[in-house]
Amino acid sequence: MNRLIERFLGKKAGGFTVALIVVLLIANGWLLSLRWQKAKAERSVLPRYHFYAVFPGSNDPFWAQVKQGIAQAAAASNLAVEFSRPNPGDNARIQDYLTIARLSRADGIIAQGSNDPAVVQAIDSAVKAGIPVVTVETDAKNSDRESFIGANNYVVGEQAAHLIIQGTDGKARVAVIMSGNAETDTAAQNSMLNGFLTTLKEAPDARLTKVFTSKPGILNTEGIAQTILHEQGVNAIYCVDPLFSVGVAQTVINANEVGQITIVGYGQSPEIESYIRRGVIYGVVAGNPFKVGYDSIKALLELKEKHHTSSVVDTGIRIVTRSTLRNEERKPVPADNG
Repeated sequence: MNRLIERFLGKKAGGFTVALIVVLLIANGWLLSLRWQKAKAERSVLPRYHFYAVFPGSNDPFWAQVKQGIAQAAAASNLAVEFSRPNPGDNARIQDYLTIARLSRADGIIAQGSNDPAVVQAIDSAVKAGIPVVTVETDAKNSDRESFIGANNYVVGEQAAHLIIQGTDGKARVAVIMSGNAETDTAAQNSMLNGFLTTLKEAPDARLTKVFTSKPGILNTEGIAQTILHEQGVNAIYCVDPLFSVGVAQTVINANEVGQITIVGYGQSPEIESYIRRGVIYGVVAGNPFKVGYDSIKALLELKEKHHTSSVVDTGIRIVTRSTLRNEERKPVPADNG
């Protein structure tokens, strides 16, 4: 080392000079090592993929839980997800967001499905550009999407009919409130209604009186509910949307008809649970929004890394009534062993 330093300096170097240079070389090597380790760490935390999610930014707790499922799955797999939240039914904005995702070369897209031609075209354009697309909650069967993640709508309708039959002792005269929202997958609603009507026939004295359609929003549903309450003989209402259930429940309370009208809905929220506990809503068929979000990430990862995934992923349903809520409350809380 001394000879190398002397050759570099071109003269005889003293012991102190040699020691100083050695220290500087060691320090420089240490700094370079730190920089390399920092760069390596930064590279290791870069997301594996950048996904884009497009679904409503409404106050519906369902979508908040879908987002939680996506976020948890993404964090577990070192993924980045950008969320765009159009208003329900704003197909033009949904198309815009899907186009932005395609032009920004996202690695994958999660979107609430719709068979609106503009949305279908935007999905197809993304797939043709090599970007996998999975739909959640409602499907876009007419598109080239690779996978649908959500509940089996026929089974949802079946279970809703069972609740109506139970709540009316098999003597239902039921009105149904469907969504008149252009965003909603018509095929999904038809499948749900088909399951509902097929099962309703199992009770000889139960029948459908009329099907109504409502635009999104509690106020729109309250107006329809008031019309239904004036229908002769109606003793049950089935709502296919969580906000519809809330609007109908409030109308029944205001009309002092609690206990006279059996309300069955779809979807779960703290407000709906409160109405169930109070006996205003008989029960609901609820999806599994957290699982919908989580499994949508799993599907995109399979498409990116294995180049295939299931075309349909059934995330299941659960029945929520006053008795199921009571049973959940009675479950013992696990002991904290920490």
